[in-house]
Amino acid sequence: MKSISEVIKKMKQEDLDVLAGLLNLKKGKDKDIITSMLSISGLSSLLSRLSSIELELIKIVYNKNESMTFGDIEKNLNIPIPEIERITENLCQKLLITRIKNRQMLTNKLDKIYRLKEISDLLNVSDNEKIANHLKKIINNLEFYHRDKDRYSKNQPDFPEFDKLKDLIELIISSGFIIDLDSVKKIITRKSIDEILAAQMKFSIIKVFYSFEGSSSFYLSLNEEMVPNLIHKFASGPDTELSVHNRYYAVLNVLNAFDTISTFGLFLTKQNIFRKIDKKRIADSMHSIYAANGDKELPEKCSALSLFFLYELQCLKLNKDIASISLKNLREDLPYPHMIVARMLQALINYNPSRKNEYFPAPVDPVKFRIISLIINNLIRLESAPPGFLKIVTLSGLKIDSYARTSELTGQFSRESSDFDEILNILSILGIIEIQKGLVMLSDVGQDMLPHMQVHGFNNEPIHPVRQKTEPAKCIYINPDFSLIIPVDDISSSALYHILTHTDIIKQDFITHAVITKSAIVKAHKRGMTSKKFHEQLNIYSKNEVPQNLTFLLKEWANQTTNIKIFQAVLLKANQSSFFDEVMSGKLKEAIIEQISPSHAIINLDYIDEIIKVARKYDAVISIFEE
Repeated sequence: MKSISEVIKKMKQEDLDVLAGLLNLKKGKDKDIITSMLSISGLSSLLSRLSSIELELIKIVYNKNESMTFGDIEKNLNIPIPEIERITENLCQKLLITRIKNRQMLTNKLDKIYRLKEISDLLNVSDNEKIANHLKKIINNLEFYHRDKDRYSKNQPDFPEFDKLKDLIELIISSGFIIDLDSVKKIITRKSIDEILAAQMKFSIIKVFYSFEGSSSFYLSLNEEMVPNLIHKFASGPDTELSVHNRYYAVLNVLNAFDTISTFGLFLTKQNIFRKIDKKRIADSMHSIYAANGDKELPEKCSALSLFFLYELQCLKLNKDIASISLKNLREDLPYPHMIVARMLQALINYNPSRKNEYFPAPVDPVKFRIISLIINNLIRLESAPPGFLKIVTLSGLKIDSYARTSELTGQFSRESSDFDEILNILSILGIIEIQKGLVMLSDVGQDMLPHMQVHGFNNEPIHPVRQKTEPAKCIYINPDFSLIIPVDDISSSALYHILTHTDIIKQDFITHAVITKSAIVKAHKRGMTSKKFHEQLNIYSKNEVPQNLTFLLKEWANQTTNIKIFQAVLLKANQSSFFDEVMSGKLKEAIIEQISPSHAIINLDYIDEIIKVARKYDAVISIFEE
């Protein structure tokens, strides 16, 4: 195997000038050409100018053997000898291979081509499978690091050139440990890339791969053995006391939106927008919810999200300019809030902004199931992790997942990074994850959802609780006036949900102050919720005795309240009473709200189409909404 300096001495000046032009050099000087050829940027530029068949030949000779005969090439690539002659001549002029002719000159099938030593050292010929396996090793080493951080904090090697490498290492880490050279060039100049890579050669910190699959490209990654030390130095996680746990507040907000709309209504104006007073009432009813970074979400965003969920779960719809609302489709899940959260998450996964939903759009971007699945599975394995660490493990997993599905290492790095941030925020808003002192983990809400997640493909391993549940502590104080003092960190999210659905909140913080009122009990009853769970949780968590008259009052408030229902109904008139008999005896009996005379009935507006179908069977003369 010859060196590039040996071969270049024998090249004609005109060929050197052509090669210099391909390398974007002004003059064909030997030294400048060698320097450019032995840089990642220069070699990448040259390889990008090759035809597909030339790349195939480079792949074979640099991947399998130091040398190959023309006959071997003919068998491997199935191309005739004259074509091989032309291709090898072209590649020799580009200083990518050398050729030694058969001295016997009987046939050029025995002519051989050879690699160049320096190019061979630089061109780590790979395929996407090899790169994906490299990423798997990195993730395994990351998990070892995560379990034993102290070992790496005490044993940090000293690399004098780290200052030069810092930006590139952080870019590779933030991209999920693999990034193509073209993406790097958008952020770091070509000259800087070459200087950085040259500086790190003796330490072997950065690994360079060249993949011929898809659009052939150089990929930059990190030495898998050095990843734990590099992560500790550059991405060990923020030193923060940030804690965020939204529990079931998103579900409570959906219920509060229902309460407000079912009591005060939601109406469109002539300008085809919702009345300001209606929007304000809904926003004012929202519980405080915090983003994953600790920022408080705006009430308007929380209310928009609640309306989106009500619409997507088929609880809310518009009839002309009036919204109609019902919790009928949620009623069975009301005692099990984790099931409602699961349905809310599924609604966001299925959300398609192009689908017609102009009045109740989601105030967030569509979420990707792949990223959610990776985040959940990573938290199951890691138990807890800083957001930055979780992000890079997830982005690495995306590359591996992309290869498993398509055999390609695809992905827009900046887009995937922002998708991760958005989805982590959504999981925080829904209470599925919590953050304790800067560490992300599955919350008790998320753990309650795990079996449901497994059914939907989030996790194929047997499910074990991330943290063992402890015995409930007696921690809630009930005052004689039925006001409650609730230390929210000391009770489960499920218990807090069942208590807050039956109380009015006075103050919401680490200590929540609430009060049991008639209006709160009536609202819960209107939703279709019984007081059984509420009473059970009070008995479990109450530090002092539950007032004896509470049970009596709960029943009395629910039973003695005057209920007024305002229907979106239509008056139906038929001159034949047999028509009403037909409707009420069949599947449409729910369509009749009340028959008020032999010829008149109040019907549900939703069933008009079905009633018209029945009327046609009678060959009836139908008149709809005549003035």
